[in-house]
Amino acid sequence: MIITIQKAAVRADKALLEALASQSIQITRTKLQALFHDGQILRHNQPIKSSMALPSGTELSISLPPPPTTDLVPENLPLTILYEDEYLVCINKPQNLSVHPSTTERTGTLVHRLLAHGMRLSSIAPERPGIVHRIDKHTSGVLVVAKDNATHLGLNQLFAHHTITRQYKALTYGAPLSDARIKLEGSITRNPHDRKKMCLSTRGKKAITYIQPEIRTHFASVLKITLETGRTHQIRLHTVSIKLPILGDSVYGRTPPAHARFQALPPSIAALVTLLPGQALHAGSLGFMHPITHQEIYVESEPPELFTAIENEIRRYA
Repeated sequence: MIITIQKAAVRADKALLEALASQSIQITRTKLQALFHDGQILRHNQPIKSSMALPSGTELSISLPPPPTTDLVPENLPLTILYEDEYLVCINKPQNLSVHPSTTERTGTLVHRLLAHGMRLSSIAPERPGIVHRIDKHTSGVLVVAKDNATHLGLNQLFAHHTITRQYKALTYGAPLSDARIKLEGSITRNPHDRKKMCLSTRGKKAITYIQPEIRTHFASVLKITLETGRTHQIRLHTVSIKLPILGDSVYGRTPPAHARFQALPPSIAALVTLLPGQALHAGSLGFMHPITHQEIYVESEPPELFTAIENEIRRYA
């Protein structure tokens, strides 16, 4: 396919994304970057970099991959809808539920539940229809899903420009030194020794987290957390970096002295923590300007019962 860049552009990727959209060809930024990386975008029969400046009238040859085939089968299981209109829907995702299928988990995801409810979903990523962003399998809370491609791309832009407000609540071991708000900055990348984990690294993507302590005790805390960026496992990594691992986090929460910290919990709290299926982390609210109607949307959700029970016990000791 030949695409002509009508106006001079500082970056080829941004110009091409706009040019494709003008022809009703919708593709995510991530997939477009992969095409640049794989040499599928040519100028004068030579691959170019996504950061290349382009003069007006530049012709680019782009090889778009065929749409992937999917074998998604709807699964009629519970779905809690917090907000819905003709363009998008906000879901309260329960703990212990993956957002979309992966190579190791082909069934039993949020996507399968969405399909069973007969919703129209965006098709930009056919293997995960409607999914604009993710929260971890064992993290509960608010998730926004797109019903059409225009809404999907609009939400992508909001996330890319950090104009969506995301607030979480976390229950952690230990306590910050004071009630003051904490700003955490630490770049995140894939762990080179374990591809299922992330790690802090100067070679990673910029990540910023704000932590506001709500309750502090000598053994555990309740934290209100606001994300500026949304990297994979960001909150879990940043809390561990200041020695505040999240209760129930079996991936990042086992750093020494994890056993001693568990033993220091009051028996009533320790008994509840052993019942957690994963980290005690809840995406409590999501706020954004609707990409189509431009209405201000703000959605909240209550944490799971077990999370609330542990939080109430921590507050009892404060």
